[in-house]
Amino acid sequence: MIIPKFIDWKINSALKKRSAYKGINPADSICFIANVEDKPSRELLLKYSDDLKKRHKKVVVLFFFDGTRKRLEKRHPNITDLNVVTRSDFSLFAGVSDKKYQSQIQESFDLLCNFDTSKSKLPHLLSAQSMAKFKIGIDLEQTEIYDLFIDRTDSPSVKQLINDLKEVMNSVFSHQLSKS
Repeated sequence: MIIPKFIDWKINSALKKRSAYKGINPADSICFIANVEDKPSRELLLKYSDDLKKRHKKVVVLFFFDGTRKRLEKRHPNITDLNVVTRSDFSLFAGVSDKKYQSQIQESFDLLCNFDTSKSKLPHLLSAQSMAKFKIGIDLEQTEIYDLFIDRTDSPSVKQLINDLKEVMNSVFSHQLSKS
């Protein structure tokens, strides 16, 4: 069990180390964080990441499951090949204990998009600890973590978020991700 105040402490300490966005970013390496529960959204995001890879982008998709790894395997037995961070992958003090996910979080991506719609703070902790140069989020309660928000007041679908991302990227990164 993770102590909740350690999540906030880890987020705040990660934010103190973060440097400001410099305005020059080719968006060649991208990390997506999303909830693993919604199968159509999961497949759509994986398809979009494959499209980006075909355009020579480095893409990592991290899915989040708000439960234990055993519960994930019972609920979704066919997703063992995906990068899924679970609640049980965090230590008592809110650190990522799995070396594979630690290295992915510490990688210096050009862009990080957190499309996770769960109410958990752990995907935001992953975003805060990420060394990404530019971070996009959808949760308006976590404004200190992200450089840009895609405002979705209703329950957003990943399809709509990807379309919004393409529009935003057209202006921010000058068409780097917007080609369909």
